[in-house]
Amino acid sequence: QVYQTQQIPGHFHGTGDLFSAVFTGGLLNGLQGYDAGVLAANFVERVLQETKTPTPFGVKFETQLPWLWDQLS
Repeated sequence: QVYQTQQIPGHFHGTGDLFSAVFTGGLLNGLQGYDAGVLAANFVERVLQETKTPTPFGVKFETQLPWLWDQLS
């Protein structure tokens, strides 16, 4: 299966780590691999939309944590 999100131009530091953390968290919360990947991709997309402009300090993921919590509840 293939899943795609919107492409957001720029080089954002920490997105691979963020994807890996959410993907692993999804697996540990009982999601199958594909569903954990979709969750992680959607979370990273939301974070990048929030961050808007690449910075050397990483992405603004904190505001999206309530959304992530809701997805896993």
